Amino acid sequence: MWVLEPSAGRGALAIPALVAGGQVDCVELNRANAEHLDEADRFDVVCCDFLTVASERQYDRVVMNPPFTRDQDIRHVEHALKFLAPGGRLVAIMSGGVLFRQGRAATFREMVAARGGT
Repeated sequence: MWVLEPSAGRGALAIPALVAGGQVDCVELNRANAEHLDEADRFDVVCCDFLTVASERQYDRVVMNPPFTRDQDIRHVEHALKFLAPGGRLVAIMSGGVLFRQGRAATFREMVAARGGT
């Protein structure tokens, strides 16, 4: 199973995905964190802003804990959906505000519901 962790940090989600048997790719903006992941030599790591990455590969799973400020969590999840293979699953830790804010958050909730998500 191919797994993507955008904004991977030091691998809090990538490591369990790897242990579960996934082939894990990571994207991490912070160079020190990316180097830490790369040193483990168990992940394919790209050091850059995830929102600039093109969706060249489709993943069975995307697991993520994106930044929350200024609707970044919503933007990251919307972008991550482009990487999801048909029948794949995306799981994201998000700001609680996504449940009640208006504007972009309301549109996001509608999109998630339309896809059968919560």
